[in-house]
Amino acid sequence: MASYNTSRPNAPPAGGPARIRADDRDLDRARHPAVARPSAGTVSAYETTRYFAQAAEPVLLRIGDGPQQLREWLEKMNAQSATIMTAWNPLGEETPVAENDRTQAQLLSSVRAYHLRWLPATGEDPAGVWQPEPGFCVFDLPEEVLDQWLVIFRQNAAVRVARERGCHLVWHPSFRSEMPGSKGAA
Repeated sequence: MASYNTSRPNAPPAGGPARIRADDRDLDRARHPAVARPSAGTVSAYETTRYFAQAAEPVLLRIGDGPQQLREWLEKMNAQSATIMTAWNPLGEETPVAENDRTQAQLLSSVRAYHLRWLPATGEDPAGVWQPEPGFCVFDLPEEVLDQWLVIFRQNAAVRVARERGCHLVWHPSFRSEMPGSKGAA
């Protein structure tokens, strides 16, 4: 059974090896300088994927849902926002399971280092063409940390909902400004 944390207060990490720093982000950019904007088909796949926070009853986050649809759940979770992110298949490239598991464990270490509350999560293809990807639903993830993690874990996007903003995609900072309607994480 997964071990997860929904009770710790949101506090910055004390430091330590699991903490991801801005220096790490710069190193990743140096190793992977060009991150291309995803194709229209990939964007469509992100928009139609069903994202689930695995609470006592799974909670569905759908891109485009208004804030009122998840506000009660966020209040119940005592959170201003929830962000679903994975470390699987960087930049949409199919990756061996062992490597995906390793980077997913690194993401979990980062979540824990920041003492963030979280639940297991999945992203699921409504047509069932690809296997569900595991992830984490992280509560009150600071925007700057989300941007760092999108770069470090080489993810095109994360899913975010806030009490005052509906469910939307937060795109990788390298091409966010090119994405229609993208306003960042808030």
